[in-house]
Amino acid sequence: MNKTTSRLLGAVASGAAKAARTLLRRRSPITASASAGSTTAAPSARSGELTGAPTITYAPKTGSKPDPGEVVWAWVPYEEDASQGKVRPVLLIGREGEDFAGVMFSSVNHHQDAAQEASEGRYWVKVGKGAWDSKGRASYARVDRVLRIDPETIDGRAEKLDKSRFTKVTDAVLKHC
Repeated sequence: MNKTTSRLLGAVASGAAKAARTLLRRRSPITASASAGSTTAAPSARSGELTGAPTITYAPKTGSKPDPGEVVWAWVPYEEDASQGKVRPVLLIGREGEDFAGVMFSSVNHHQDAAQEASEGRYWVKVGKGAWDSKGRASYARVDRVLRIDPETIDGRAEKLDKSRFTKVTDAVLKHC
């Protein structure tokens, strides 16, 4: 293999690795081999749901580490099988020891079926648009389900959420927890 071919293959491999990391941040399920469409066990035994009302903190800071008040990409367990889940946007709303408390986002408009959702104990608050959705869709925060997020499962930061939207979400969390 000549130098040019070797460099070209290296560039292709580097581009493929970057594309795979990007896809993982864009709601694709986490797997040991990072193949799309499959799920795997929770990447941390500390990930899961919290019970009771969390301590709310709004403290986004510029820096390399995530803080409460920021939307991040994190592994979220499925309700029906907590050993399975996927990476999705999560608003960090506080700390629980070494971990974060957070609520997941969805681009599905649950206001259209609010009565059915409420009958199942699920409540949603419209957050609006943000950098976490590459298609520019509005997002909704699930406020009755507070998640424990191990910082090691955070796979990127999307943006700081403004204080008014943060307060709208956390007021609803405290109402429904």
